[in-house]
Amino acid sequence: MAPTTPVMSTQSMTTQFPAPKGSFVANKFATPTVLPSGWQAYPGMRIAGGDVIGSRGISGDGCFELCLANSTCSAVSFDVMDGTCRSHAAADKCRLLLSSAQMYHAKKAPACSECSPSPCVNLNRSLGIQI
Repeated sequence: MAPTTPVMSTQSMTTQFPAPKGSFVANKFATPTVLPSGWQAYPGMRIAGGDVIGSRGISGDGCFELCLANSTCSAVSFDVMDGTCRSHAAADKCRLLLSSAQMYHAKKAPACSECSPSPCVNLNRSLGIQI
């Protein structure tokens, strides 16, 4: 699956907007239908690590609800095959994006160009991902 350009809203953090899907197709568990304003979506991508939050079998929207209820959650990776939600802290959200057909990744702004190490930014750009 080709990398997807992130989509970011300029609305206030209290609003939501439709979650982009690109060519990404959900399998057993539904992808997010809405994203919180100020988040960037990467359908078909993931980052390494993260802590499993909640139980397996939740929806993409349920994954965001769990993340938004946790003050340390700055990114999520949702698995559409088993409904697993992984929470990522701010220090980890700029890890290298990896292609994964069954994952839907999203992160809070600011974009990762402000993260270090800088090779992360260069590798993302080489994948054709705008950050």
